[in-house]
Amino acid sequence: MKFGPWSLFVLLTGIAAIALACGSSPQLTSISVNPLAADAKDYPDGKVQFKAFGYYGDSTSQVTLNPEWSACPPVNGVTISQTGVAQCNAGASRSYTGPYIIQAFVPVKSIPACNLNLQACGQSGPTCGGVQGVATITCP
Repeated sequence: MKFGPWSLFVLLTGIAAIALACGSSPQLTSISVNPLAADAKDYPDGKVQFKAFGYYGDSTSQVTLNPEWSACPPVNGVTISQTGVAQCNAGASRSYTGPYIIQAFVPVKSIPACNLNLQACGQSGPTCGGVQGVATITCP
């Protein structure tokens, strides 16, 4: 069997397309956090379980994420575990008026200088090479 230049071009183009499709992975484009807004007094022991959902590519495929969690302002008002359980500390409502921001952050590239507390306050999220989603918690 003999291949001409056109057949070779079609064959190589097909191989390149398959290689690109297999080697590319969808990029995380956005994160949603649930619940979007919570009042700690409405939850058992004041502990609110936040969950993060990631959307890839065209935002139609959703996956549960295990992000880096943080609370803002970065005072001792709210603590949040690595699994997304937030709790108001004693005196939180007196130390800060307004809801606290809960942030889920997934780094897309490694930048050591990123400070999660600044990202949660919305001051440096895009420059830290990641995707973030936010929610709020109100302390009683």
